Amino acid sequence: MSAGILLCLMPMKKHADKRIGLILASIHTGSSLNLWTALAGEAAREGVSFFIFPGGRLDSLPDSEYLRNSIYRLANAENLDSLISWGSSIGGAVDIGELAKFHRALDPLPYVTIAHKMDGHPSVRFDAYSGMKTLMRHFLDVHGSRRIAFLRGPSSHLSAEDRFRAYRDALAEAGVGDEGSGGLVSDPFPWTDGEAAVIQLYESRGLVPGRDFDTLVGASDMMVLAAVQYLESRGYAIPGDFRCGGFNDSAESRILSSPLSTVHMPYAELGLSAFRLVRTLGGQEGLWTDQDLVLSTDLEIRESCGCGEGACHRADTAPCLQGDAEQRKEDLLRRLSKLFRLDETDQNAFIQPLFSKLDEKKIPSFLNLFEKVLFRYFGCDQDPRLLFEAIGMLKDARCYDADIINPLVIPMLQMVSQVQARVTAFEKYTTSKRYLILNSLKCDLLCTRDRRTLIAILCRQLPAIGIHSAALVIYDDEEYSHFLGGFLPSGELAEDTEPFPSRNLLPASLMSRFRNDVFLIQPLFMENQSLGYVVCNVPFYIGAVFEELRSSLSSAIRGIFLFEETLAAQKRAEEAERAQAEFFANVGNELSDPLDELSGQLATLETLVSASPVRAPELTSMVEGLRHKLSTQIYRTNQLLDLTLSRTNELPFSKRLFRPGELFDDENAAGSADLPLLLGDPARFRQALQLVRAFYDDRMETSCHPRGFSISLFASEPTPDQSWATNELMLAEKLVLLQYGELTKGSQCCRIVLPWPNLAGLPPLKSFEAKGILALSDKLPLSGFGLAVYHQSRDYDPTLLEDYGADLIIAWNPDEAPLEQWLAVYALRHHPRLFKASFLCYGAEIQGEGLIKGIEARVKDRNQGAVLIVSTGTSSYAPWASEDHVLRIRSMEEFDGAVQDMIPSIIVFEAVDIPAIHHVRRHTDTGVTPIFVLPRKLDMETDIEELCRIPHVLLCNRGIAESPEFSARVATLMAGKELLPPHTGALVKRAILYFNLHAATPIARWKLAQAVNLSEDYLTRIFHRETGFSPWEYLSRYRIILASELLIRSDDTIHEIALQTGFQDQAYFCRVFKKVHGLPPGKYRSNRD
Repeated sequence: MSAGILLCLMPMKKHADKRIGLILASIHTGSSLNLWTALAGEAAREGVSFFIFPGGRLDSLPDSEYLRNSIYRLANAENLDSLISWGSSIGGAVDIGELAKFHRALDPLPYVTIAHKMDGHPSVRFDAYSGMKTLMRHFLDVHGSRRIAFLRGPSSHLSAEDRFRAYRDALAEAGVGDEGSGGLVSDPFPWTDGEAAVIQLYESRGLVPGRDFDTLVGASDMMVLAAVQYLESRGYAIPGDFRCGGFNDSAESRILSSPLSTVHMPYAELGLSAFRLVRTLGGQEGLWTDQDLVLSTDLEIRESCGCGEGACHRADTAPCLQGDAEQRKEDLLRRLSKLFRLDETDQNAFIQPLFSKLDEKKIPSFLNLFEKVLFRYFGCDQDPRLLFEAIGMLKDARCYDADIINPLVIPMLQMVSQVQARVTAFEKYTTSKRYLILNSLKCDLLCTRDRRTLIAILCRQLPAIGIHSAALVIYDDEEYSHFLGGFLPSGELAEDTEPFPSRNLLPASLMSRFRNDVFLIQPLFMENQSLGYVVCNVPFYIGAVFEELRSSLSSAIRGIFLFEETLAAQKRAEEAERAQAEFFANVGNELSDPLDELSGQLATLETLVSASPVRAPELTSMVEGLRHKLSTQIYRTNQLLDLTLSRTNELPFSKRLFRPGELFDDENAAGSADLPLLLGDPARFRQALQLVRAFYDDRMETSCHPRGFSISLFASEPTPDQSWATNELMLAEKLVLLQYGELTKGSQCCRIVLPWPNLAGLPPLKSFEAKGILALSDKLPLSGFGLAVYHQSRDYDPTLLEDYGADLIIAWNPDEAPLEQWLAVYALRHHPRLFKASFLCYGAEIQGEGLIKGIEARVKDRNQGAVLIVSTGTSSYAPWASEDHVLRIRSMEEFDGAVQDMIPSIIVFEAVDIPAIHHVRRHTDTGVTPIFVLPRKLDMETDIEELCRIPHVLLCNRGIAESPEFSARVATLMAGKELLPPHTGALVKRAILYFNLHAATPIARWKLAQAVNLSEDYLTRIFHRETGFSPWEYLSRYRIILASELLIRSDDTIHEIALQTGFQDQAYFCRVFKKVHGLPPGKYRSNRD
C-alpha cells in the first residue's frame, strides 16, 4: 500500500471557505494598532474566515512574553488555508536564523510575510531605507543639521538595520562624515528601550543636547518618544534645544507637545496588500514563490523639527496649482488623494461625490455628504490637521467660484471640530460601557472557583460587548488539549473532557461553527505557565480591551486550577490517611498473630537445639516450615503495601508495549504470537491474574474484542461476594483499573479486559462502540473481532471517516510496512478523529513506552554523528553512547580539531564549564547541536543561571544519565523531539539544582513547586518532557546514586545511609535501591567489596 493512499486519511479541506490567518506580536501596542485593525475590517467586509494570533515576540523574556508564543503552533495547515506573517513584528528578540527556522516550521502552509522576506514565499514590505534617507535629508538640507544622534533598533530586525544604513549613507553623501562609527549612535536596543538608548548617550557618554548633537533621530517613534520624555524631564525642550524625528508614524508620534516629524510607514496598506495577495494567489501554488511587493513611504513634517508652526504636511505637496479649472480640479484630486493616501476606489467613494455636489452647486447636499465623510474619517482615528490642510487646498485651488467656496470654509472648519467632538464623545461612551461590563466581569471572575461557573459568566457577560462566540481551550500537555467550554449565538457549549490534538484549534466537531467571521486567539498564561487560549469573535478593534479580557481570564483559570489542586491534595491526604489506618489495622490482623506464632516456634527450635543436637530431621522440618511461613508473610506484607499505595495512586508502574503471551505460562502463551500488542505493566497484570486465580481456579479462556484483550477466569465452585472484600482481590482489581482495564465480577466467572492502545497514549474512550476495522495492512487475523473490515488498499472511502470517525479501529503490521507508511501512520497522531482510535498493532518492530514513541524512533531517521565527550574521565553512557560511537576530547583545542572532520550528534560535558559551552555554541557547525551537561553533583557555586541562558542544553546528574529512562529520552531527542526552549528548560534546571542541594532532607512537593515558582502539575510535565523522568523519579534516582557512593566508601549501616540520603523508611529505601540496581543494598556493598 502506498503512503499516498494513507495520506487520504487526513481531513479533507473545502476550498469554498478559505481560512486566512495573521500572526503578529500584539494587538494593543505600537504599529500593530494600524495593521491588524485594517486587516480585520477588510476580512469582515469580505466575509472571510479570518483568525488573528497575537503570540508575542519569539523567545522574549521580559514580562514573560515568550509564554504567548504557544499559540503560534495553531497557525498550521490543519486550521488555515493560508497565512500572513508579520515577520519583523514577531522576530524582534531573536536572530534572523531563529526567525527563518520558525517560518520553515510553517510549511506546507502557504504564507505571505510582511516586512521580512522569506525565501520561497511572497512578501510585502516598505522601503524603509528611502524613507529614513528622506528624513535625514530634510534635517541636513532644510535645517542644516550636522551633529545628528541616532537611536538604533534591534540588530536582528532587517528594517531597523536598513534605517541605520540610510542614516549613515545620508551623512556620508552630505559630506558630514561617518558619524556612525563615533559616539553619536547608540548600541542596538529593543523597540521598547528608547529611554535606555538615550541614557547611554546622555549619561554614559556625556552627550549634551544642543551642544554635542543638534538633532536626535530614532529607528522608531516609540524609541524617540521615550527618549524625548526622558530629556524633557532633565529640562531640555524640542525643538528649542534640539530637533528630533522618528519613524513609523504610529500613535506615539502625536503624543508630544511638539508632534514628531516622522516617516509614515504604510502599515494599513501593508496589511491590506498582503491580504489581497493571499486572496489573489488562492490555491495557485505555483505563484507562491515569485510575488513580492515594495511600498513607498512618505515624510510627515511636524513641529518637532522646527517646521510647520502647528501645521502637518507632506513633503511633496506643491505650493500652487496650474492650468484651467478642469486641470486644477484634476490636480487637486491628485493632491487630496496623496494627502489622504486614497486609491482609486476610495476616490470614487469619497472625493468624487463631493466634487459632484460642488459641480451641481448643491451646497446643503455637499455639507451633508461632507459630514458623513468626516464621521468615517474620524472613526478611523485620523489626524484632523490633514483636514485643515485639505480645506486650504480647496480654497486655494480656484477650481470653483469664490462665491461658492468662501462661504463654505467656515462651516466646514466648524463641522470638522463638531464631528470630531461627537466621534470622540461616542467612542468615550462606548469604551466606558465596555469597561463597565469588563469590570463587572472581573468581579464575577474573582469569585469563580469552578469551570462550569466560569463558562456561565462568560456566556452571560460577553455578548453585552458584542462577543457572540467564544471558546476556552486548556493545554493537557505538549501533544493534547481539551475544550473547557464556550458559547455561540445558539447557546452555551459544555466542556468536552475528551482531549484533541494540540495542533488543532478546536475539537473537530466545533471547527465548522467558528467560521465566516473575524476571530481572535489570545494566549492564557500566568506565573511562567502556559494555560491555554481563548477564541472569540472580534466585534470592535480596541486591542487593549481584548488584552484586559485575556489577563482576567488567565487569572480566573489559574485560580480555578489552584483551587482544584487544593481539593485534589486534600482528597489525596484523606485517602492516604484512610489507607494508613487500614494498613495498620491489617498489620494488626495479618502480621501480629503470625509473628507471635513464629516467635513461639523459634523458642521451641532453640530448646530442641540445646537439648538434643542429634534431632536433625525434626529440625530440618521445622526450619522448612519457618521458611515457608516467613515467605508467606513477606508476600502478604508486600500485598498490603501495594494495596495501600494503590489507594493513594502512588503504586509504581513500568508501562511498555508487550505481547499478551507475557501474561501467561508457555501453554497459554502458545497462540499469542499473532495477537496485537498491549500497553501497560505486564508484571502488574500478571500479579493481578495470579491473585484472581487463587479464587477462580478452574479454566481460563482468552479472546480478542473491540474494546481489548479479554481474559475469562472460571471458578470450580461459586465465589462468595464477600471474597471481593479480601486484600488479594481488592489489590487485583486496583492493578487492572489503574491501567484503564475493566474487571467484571461474578460468582462463577471473572472477566478482565485489557484495552488496546491508541496513538495518543491516552485512556480508552469511555463510550465506544466500534463500527468497523480500518486495516492498513493485508493478511491480518481480524475475523475473530466480528466487525466489518475495510482494507485501505482496496475498500477505502473518504466518507468512512465522516460517518464513523473515532468509532473505527485501526489495524497495522509494521513488520511489513515501508518507511513511507511508518511516516504516514506517525502523522495520524494529529488526525482529529483517529488519534484516539483503538490501534491493533501486529508484528515485533515497535518497542518502547507507547506506540508513538516506538514509531518516532523509526521515522525520524537522522544522520547521526559520534557522541563527543569533553572529559578527562572514562564514564560510560551505553547504550546511547556506545564506545564504538564515542569520541573523547579533553580541551576546546581538541574540539576545534575534531569538528573539522565530523559533526557530532551530541556533545557531552561532565562539568558545568560555561566558557567551554559558550565556545561550542559560537562554533558555526555546533550552534544548535544538543549539549548534555552531566556533572556528578551540583553545589551552590554552580553558575546555573548562566547555563540556563544557553539554548539546547540538557542538565542531568551523571549517574542518572546511565539509566534506561534517560537512554529512551535520548532516543526521542535523536528522533526529532526538541529540548525545551531556554526559558522553560531553565525551570527544570533550577529544580535539578534544588534536588542536588536538598536531597538529604525531606522534600515536599509544594516546597519544590514554590522554589521554582511553578504549579506541581506544570513542573511535572515539563520535567518529564526534558529529562524523561518525573521530578520524584529523578529525585529517587539521585538519592540512590548518593546512597551507592556511601555504601562503597563508608561503614555506615543501611539504615543510617537511608536517612542520610533523604529516605525516611529503610524498607522503602531497599525496594527502590533494588529496583534501580537489581539487587539489595547489602548485596551491592558486598559485591563491590
